[in-house]
Amino acid sequence: MKFFFSKTDSLYKIFKTLEKIPTGKKVEIFIDPEHALFDNERRGKQLKEIIDQKKLDAQFTTKTTKNREFFRSVGLQTNHIEQRQIKKVVNMFFLFLFNIKRFHLHTYETKKYIF
Repeated sequence: MKFFFSKTDSLYKIFKTLEKIPTGKKVEIFIDPEHALFDNERRGKQLKEIIDQKKLDAQFTTKTTKNREFFRSVGLQTNHIEQRQIKKVVNMFFLFLFNIKRFHLHTYETKKYIF
């Protein structure tokens, strides 16, 4: 089973969804890197308690190293997906040529300017 939680989903929704899963299932979970869950380690421990209580084989898919370290510090399994450097460069070049507004927003958010 695969679950995706966006940054607007509440903690209550995440916890209740995991509680509804049948015991012993294999689950792959992706939580948006900007979600409020990552603000406090106690919430990660609550997540681990639910997973241990339901005996789930849970694996969390992460895109950032911050989220990967958060899950590892709590003691949960992670699958880190890293974007290749060449793909990042091509994507930035595409944005620069065809969607300059998103290019500026992206460079402003990451504070990494390409010169």
